[in-house]
This record gives sequence, C-alpha cells and structure tokens, in this order.
Amino acid sequence: MVAKKSAKANLENNKSFFILIGFVLVLSLLFIALEWSKTDVTKYVQTNFDTQFEQEVEVPQTAEKTPPPPPPPAPIPISQLKIVNNTVETEGVKIIS
Repeated sequence: MVAKKSAKANLENNKSFFILIGFVLVLSLLFIALEWSKTDVTKYVQTNFDTQFEQEVEVPQTAEKTPPPPPPPAPIPISQLKIVNNTVETEGVKIIS
C-alpha cells in the first residue's frame, strides 16, 4: 500500500461512511422514480363568488307507517279434563348396554 502524507488524507478510514451515503442517495432516487406519477393536475378557475347559492330544502319523509300486526288470539281455557283409563299393558323392554 502506498503511504499517505497524513492520517486525515487517508480516505480508507471513511470508506463505510461513503458507502452508506451512496446507498441513501440511490435508494432515495429509486423511491422518487417509482412514486413519480404522470397524472394531469386539473386547475380550477376562480369563479364569481357573488352569486347566491340555493338553500337546501329538507324533504319530509313520506314513508307510510305500517300498523303493527294484531296480537295472537288468547288461548281457549279448557273447562273439563277428560280422564282416560289406560288398560293396555306393554311388554318389558330389554336394554342392552
């Protein structure tokens, strides 16, 4: 390696710093290039503001209200109970487990 005049003149000490600065510059340029859009910007012409604007008119709601359905009829009370004699015999059921 060639000897340098002084330690300050030796750029090898700052090599990593210069590489990082280069990365930042390249990535920022790449980001700007990818985000660049060619959409047309519309320019709005200033109009006369002395004109009166129409006031908003509230439209009343005209939806018909449907009446609620009638309540279900009340259950009919049972006046008498029928008692039935159950004389039929069934066979025993075998449960297999």
